[in-house]
Amino acid sequence: MSTPSTPRKPWYKKLWIWAIVAAVIVIGGISNLVNGDRDEPDAAPSTPPAAAATATREPASATPSDEPTPSPEPTPAGPSDEERAAKVQTALQDAFGGQTPSEVYASDSSLWYGYVNGVRVENGNAFITLQVAADDPNRKDLGEGAAQALSTLLPAAAVDGLGWLIVEDASGVVIDQKQPRPIT
Repeated sequence: MSTPSTPRKPWYKKLWIWAIVAAVIVIGGISNLVNGDRDEPDAAPSTPPAAAATATREPASATPSDEPTPSPEPTPAGPSDEERAAKVQTALQDAFGGQTPSEVYASDSSLWYGYVNGVRVENGNAFITLQVAADDPNRKDLGEGAAQALSTLLPAAAVDGLGWLIVEDASGVVIDQKQPRPIT
């Protein structure tokens, strides 16, 4: 003999599902309030500062004058990121007697400079990439040693305008970072 079964409620009529949906929405709202508008704190402005200065117009004066208004002279742009990276790379090579990283690695594989694979500058920060894997047992020691040495090894002219010297592994994961403190 079969017992009559009650029909099952569809999923959208179950109270516990709507409780989970409401909890997710509330948690998302609270997270948004706590974090505010900090999704991209270092986002570059949509208009470069030099272009913004030339794009703004001063209101016309009520009394026209015979003298032309002087236009603001454009400020010379600083060196490009590529030029700054080349300057850091050259300073590094000079610090090691003109040797390339591969030459240093061939003579002493324990030196961090032998692992340098590239230098790039982005947004006022220098990224020094070491050719080490994430699971390399020497990764942390090499990265911390490189960051500490770089902070004082490079001359002031090479690090002028750089906020951080960031050492990363081959996959781009940051190992350590230091602010430049060149010895004068």
